[in-house]
Amino acid sequence: MTTPPLHVLACVANSLGKITPSYRVGIERWQPYLAEQNIQLTYLPYTSQHLKTIKYRSGKYLHKIVSVIATEISYRQQVKRLNFSQFDVAIVLREATLIGPPWLERSLVRVGLPYVYHIDDPIFLPTKSSFTPVLSVARYPSKIAEIVQHSQHVLAVNHTIKRYVNLLNPQCTVIPLGMNVETTPCKQSYVLNRPPVIGWIGSFSTCGYLWEIQPTLAQIQREFGCRIRAIGATSDFHLEDVHLDIIPWDGDTEDAMIREFDIGVNPTKIDPWAMGKGSTKTLQYMVNGVPCIASPTGSNIEIVDHGVNGLLARTSDEWIASLRSLLNDQQLRERFGHAGRQTIEQDFDSRQHALIIGDILRSVAKARVCAV
Repeated sequence: MTTPPLHVLACVANSLGKITPSYRVGIERWQPYLAEQNIQLTYLPYTSQHLKTIKYRSGKYLHKIVSVIATEISYRQQVKRLNFSQFDVAIVLREATLIGPPWLERSLVRVGLPYVYHIDDPIFLPTKSSFTPVLSVARYPSKIAEIVQHSQHVLAVNHTIKRYVNLLNPQCTVIPLGMNVETTPCKQSYVLNRPPVIGWIGSFSTCGYLWEIQPTLAQIQREFGCRIRAIGATSDFHLEDVHLDIIPWDGDTEDAMIREFDIGVNPTKIDPWAMGKGSTKTLQYMVNGVPCIASPTGSNIEIVDHGVNGLLARTSDEWIASLRSLLNDQQLRERFGHAGRQTIEQDFDSRQHALIIGDILRSVAKARVCAV
């Protein structure tokens, strides 16, 4: 018996595609598996490719303000042309718009289209954009709380965010970020590169976290002659006393580049924001079979079983000891690499997450029909 189609409006604040990592590990990874369940997604992206391109560039604030205003006008016109009645349910990822109140989410409530809300970072906390301050100034303080309250179901990336959500909405399921296991090969050799490679992958907005372990990297590079590789960092990013190999991020080759790492690192600040963050980097290292070391924050503490499938390090001494132990022990690197991959296969497979999400979307859509 064929499952009837479910038409879903996917509201995303950022543009889709290979320059948007958060959606690649969220909705874009779920999409093919949702399609297998006859769930059809229609995207409603807020951010234009132009705004996405300039948003993380330094300066040019007037240009950014003009681009934000143009994006808002264009988006509102797009929404006016939209026929909400053709959809059974909506899914809002992080937020539908980057500035102002949640007017799109309010519109969904007004027309009677229920929505499921996915939140993968603690964006309910006050934040400042160092690249585009206008986005910080124009944010609506109670926006996320209102979106959570009016959602029929919330998908939280970890239990820290779930605790916040449950203060406002009891309908919440933890759906961590996931990886496409079946299309990602695992690292084959754990013999050290010559010189050894300590790797990090991220973006313009997260490369600053490497400063958290700058003294450690400087010392380890002196001791072992390691190459410190940063994929996706800005071209002018630097760490004092550390020679960095900065490589542009490429969605087509990122997994192959990660498998060239001997060790993957994921340092963060120990602060309220980090305690609620999802953890794409840790998952990427582990699905590729690369042994990893991460800060004990956010989703890292729900992914890494310290000493079993990876290592958690808080202090500089812990980071140094962890790197030394992995650089000196091939069997330990291999054990963590294989155990990390097994963890992803068991608990962080996007296909399995999509089955749960599909059930939630259909349940919300069914409740809407029954209520009519």
